[in-house]
Amino acid sequence: MEINTEKFYVLYDGDCGFCNYWVQWILRRDQKDLLLFASLQSDFGQKFLKSRGLENKIFNTLILWSPEKYYLTKSE
Repeated sequence: MEINTEKFYVLYDGDCGFCNYWVQWILRRDQKDLLLFASLQSDFGQKFLKSRGLENKIFNTLILWSPEKYYLTKSE
């Protein structure tokens, strides 16, 4: 998968109904097409977590990633 450095990536708990609701809500409103989404359980999400030494079995966080710049996490 090629990384798009012009977009922000949101990694979220794909099994969480609340998280999935908000992902759908945001997608409908992302008129500038700035965001890409991936679940933390996906291959992409797991590679992201492992490459940064982050927890990859408990998914109680949300990550906003700007490639080649930074990533931010928000936990419970």
